[in-house]
Parts: sequence; C-alpha cells; structure tokens
Amino acid sequence: MSSFAVRYRSRGKVREVRWTNGELLAEPLVETVISSLVRSRHVVRRHAADGGEPASLDTAEPAALTILEALHDVGAQILHWDGNPLGR
Repeated sequence: MSSFAVRYRSRGKVREVRWTNGELLAEPLVETVISSLVRSRHVVRRHAADGGEPASLDTAEPAALTILEALHDVGAQILHWDGNPLGR
C-alpha cells in the first residue's frame, strides 16, 4: 500500500494532507487547488529541466508533486513529510 502525509502550516494553523492509494484527505482549500491542477492538466516537475507530467492523484510520485505544487500555491510552509512516494 502506497501512502504519505505532509504536515504544513498555513494561515496560522498546522494542517495535514494525506494520500493513500489514490485517495486524498485534505482541507477544502487544498483539495480545491489540487482539483484545479488536475483538471487543467497542469505540468508538475521534479526538477526545472524535467519535462514533467500532468498533475494527478492516481499514483504516488505524481500525487506527491501535485500536492507539493498545491501547498506552494497556497503559501504553505512544509513542516514534516511521512512516507516515501518513490517507494525507495
């Protein structure tokens, strides 16, 4: 089973996003931003030179990149990451 969680600070509160096998658990604002990224097929990248891939929640690595992009968009400060979306 693939899963990870990201604890972050946003708007003065500590919150968490959790992803498990394609299922997302997040606050409504982050869910909305993620949905928008996925719908628009926004390209997420590991590195600036990377060609990237469309935002997605289907598999762990694109989900992690999509979630990080959404957290960046809402100005969140990442506090802690649990799990390894790369399976290494």
